[in-house]
Amino acid sequence: MSIFKLLKAAGQPFETVVQIGAHTGEEVDPFREAGVKRAIMIEAADAPYAELCAAIGDAQDFIPVKAVCSSLEGEPCDFYVASFDQASSMLKPKRHLKIYKHITFEEPVRMTTRTVDSVVAEVERSHPGFSGRDVDLMYIDTQGAELKVLMGATRTLQFAKCIFTEVSYDLYEGGATLEEQQAFLAAFGFRLHYVGLKPKAWGDALFVKRP
Repeated sequence: MSIFKLLKAAGQPFETVVQIGAHTGEEVDPFREAGVKRAIMIEAADAPYAELCAAIGDAQDFIPVKAVCSSLEGEPCDFYVASFDQASSMLKPKRHLKIYKHITFEEPVRMTTRTVDSVVAEVERSHPGFSGRDVDLMYIDTQGAELKVLMGATRTLQFAKCIFTEVSYDLYEGGATLEEQQAFLAAFGFRLHYVGLKPKAWGDALFVKRP
């Protein structure tokens, strides 16, 4: 089931989105078709980010940001760029190397972390029409680093209504499990609404804030 069908079934709005792990912008057209009005689309790796910018084009309300998001601002980190863009991560691949042997990883690229909260605050300053208080959906696909992303989004989580996040088990070193994400998000009033796991122990989960 698509994210937007899930949100509609849950009666949740999705006009304003913050996406972390936007890759090449494959969600740009689906976002527009579903009725998303504003989006911050964050990607860390150079080549996918260039494609993301091309996919967004001249749209003023879809804002590309090049950043690797984590729990703290300004920390050095290694970023592992994969031969398949969507497998790149700030975490070192683990079980991923055994399951997906056709996907290879380059030597890690040294980067400096941002937090979602700092990115949102920066966009608020540069785009007066955008407010972090209006975020309907955080959409996270960061290959095991989803909990780190959430830990750097505590201000945004106070206002966000839904979290759609990838979940996995041991694909990357230090990757957070569904249970760990669920425990963290419970403190912000979110409940698990949907989870779909594939046979290789990864999938997606939707968390909705309790009324």
